[in-house]
Amino acid sequence: MECGPTIPQVDMSYTFESLVDTVNQSYTLMLDIFNHYVKNSQPLFTNDLSTFDFLQEFRLIQVESLNVYSNLLSGLELINVDNKLDILFFEDEYFEEN
Repeated sequence: MECGPTIPQVDMSYTFESLVDTVNQSYTLMLDIFNHYVKNSQPLFTNDLSTFDFLQEFRLIQVESLNVYSNLLSGLELINVDNKLDILFFEDEYFEEN
């Protein structure tokens, strides 16, 4: 008999209307994942420090992801999201590799 974590199936059907919508939905997803890590790991902290250490790495990755998306959301606040030239500038500024 094999013992290990159970990973629930995740709904992967997303529809994105625009770049702005993609950034907003992605931030919401990253925040949801982070909140689940926190919620699901809190009961383990007092009983199992090795699990805490293991999960800490994933929480830190989520914090970094949230920071990236938070910067994108802040960038979106600086432009007119209905103006295609502004969207092009935003895309160039935040998504193009230098």
